[in-house]
Amino acid sequence: MAEIPFFAPNSSTDRARKRAGVLERFLSRGYVPGFQWAEAHAHWLLRLPLAALIWGYGIDKFPGAVVNPGDFGVPATLYVLNAFGEVLGTIALLLGGVVESLQPRTALARFGGDLLTRAAGFALGAAVAGVIVFFYWSTITLSNPHTMQLGIALYFALRGNGLLSATKRATAYA
Repeated sequence: MAEIPFFAPNSSTDRARKRAGVLERFLSRGYVPGFQWAEAHAHWLLRLPLAALIWGYGIDKFPGAVVNPGDFGVPATLYVLNAFGEVLGTIALLLGGVVESLQPRTALARFGGDLLTRAAGFALGAAVAGVIVFFYWSTITLSNPHTMQLGIALYFALRGNGLLSATKRATAYA
């Protein structure tokens, strides 16, 4: 006599298992099908607002940097370095983003884009940190826009374009 299983599969449990398998495959790949473009372009959601804000701050500093850089109570050298760091860092951040979006095939171009992004993150982080120290240190909070700008700039300084990240190296050899 054949033994009847306690839980006999039917069509609804088979469909549920298939759906679970499909979801597991999608999650194991690390992306949702149809959104591959997001991996190549999502970095602009951080780059563009940061670049727009800091570009405005840097351009506004240039008339003062040329005429009388010591008027704000900051040493003239630091004021000029801050202005150049903000403007050149913004340009480097945007150029690094263009390289990341184009996904060039040559390793040298990809490395150059990664290096541009890291250097921009460092320059912008140093510029924003200087502003925080000289002008907002006593009243700084986490909701202050300069704190958020510093966090995003340090993110780009540490991550770059992700070329040297551990996750990309691990998946490249898998």
